[in-house]
Amino acid sequence: MPKLIYCSTADVNEARTIAQKLLEEKLVACVNIIPTVESMYRWDGLIETEKETVLFIKTIDEKVDATIKRIDQLHSYDVPEIIVLPLVDGLKEYFDFLRKETV
Repeated sequence: MPKLIYCSTADVNEARTIAQKLLEEKLVACVNIIPTVESMYRWDGLIETEKETVLFIKTIDEKVDATIKRIDQLHSYDVPEIIVLPLVDGLKEYFDFLRKETV
């Protein structure tokens, strides 16, 4: 089953570096980079507000664990936001593309 991995990063340069490595290593088929989002979160008891860059990463079941591990290795955050969502429906040809590009 195809998966979508959501990940926030410190900036667009970090996002591009992570996306490039994941694609080169055939862990993923496609990465969308959303250059600027405003994130609010609680960290060490304080409410923080930061500008971040978001990645929408498309892959397949078999590559999820390796992709999470690789993102964690490349990421600058102590605890990066890495969330996996199932893609339960969509264009069959797109799902075929995901599988073809990650094998």
